[in-house]
Amino acid sequence: MQHVSFVPETLGELYSEWMQHHVKKSLRRKTAEWYSKLWDVHIKSASALKLDIVAPAHLHRIIDPVKSARTRNAVYKMLKAMFSKGVKWGYMKNNPCDRIDTPKYTAPEKKALTEDEIKAATTAISSEPLKYQAMFYFAILCSLRRQEIVGLKWSDIDFNENYFSIRRAASTVDGVGTFTDETKTKKSERSLFLPDILKNILIRLHNEQLREKHIWGDKWADEDWIFTQQNGKIMCLQTPSHWWRDFAKQNGIEGVTFHGLRHTAATYMIKNNVPISTVSGVLGHANISTTLNTYTHVIEDTKKTAINIMADFVIGTENNDFSAQSQII
Repeated sequence: MQHVSFVPETLGELYSEWMQHHVKKSLRRKTAEWYSKLWDVHIKSASALKLDIVAPAHLHRIIDPVKSARTRNAVYKMLKAMFSKGVKWGYMKNNPCDRIDTPKYTAPEKKALTEDEIKAATTAISSEPLKYQAMFYFAILCSLRRQEIVGLKWSDIDFNENYFSIRRAASTVDGVGTFTDETKTKKSERSLFLPDILKNILIRLHNEQLREKHIWGDKWADEDWIFTQQNGKIMCLQTPSHWWRDFAKQNGIEGVTFHGLRHTAATYMIKNNVPISTVSGVLGHANISTTLNTYTHVIEDTKKTAINIMADFVIGTENNDFSAQSQII
């Protein structure tokens, strides 16, 4: 189906059509901003490239100079997505990206808190303001993303039935500030159990917020946010990360970001034999394969444990003769 009254002939014209008829209509604002930045910094210089002559050499001249492996991979995927729509809309016969290899990028292994660090954090957290206590437990007990935490409203909490719902995610765009949008994927919309420790903190936080609202009067932005600025406006999306950085430093925790609290929750669920389908549902992953790929290292450790359990069961832990006979000499 043709979307415009003319057929794009250059990479720049295809980008404009792609942004107008796909990205801005179908994707989140933060994603659109990300694509816009990739274009401006890494691809725009090739705007005049004719679509009917795009060859591997042209793509390598765009992609190869990008220094970061992650960004290089992102530029390739953006170009491939653009060309894919170009083919679908009848502007191109094939996707030029199919003729080059995907730039390699392996995401660094996610670091989780150790058991000692968890004890240190849970001991120290009770001295923090209630809003930070709540953010901490939403992340480390319920595996919420920072964007999901900041996007929570009081109407999402059911104190009677002890559950809460994730219905939106906070985001930030230059010149706009913090706002809420759809969740990362449809499966990110989910309802989770509200543990007692978090429930009690939220009740206290709600009462504290009511007092703040009374003090501010009609200057209070009554928008139902749980996590707010002083005047009731939605909290800045960067606040949880900034708070955690200082808190972690004060308590001897190194190398774990605020997002690492979510990974801590997932890691210990898997280590404690929670079914991977359940872990995936708690995390709000689009599919189980995402969970499996993200936590491969943790799952490999549980495989070792599983085999050792079977070895103890089948062979018996008291069969020392067998153990001695199997030593290498």
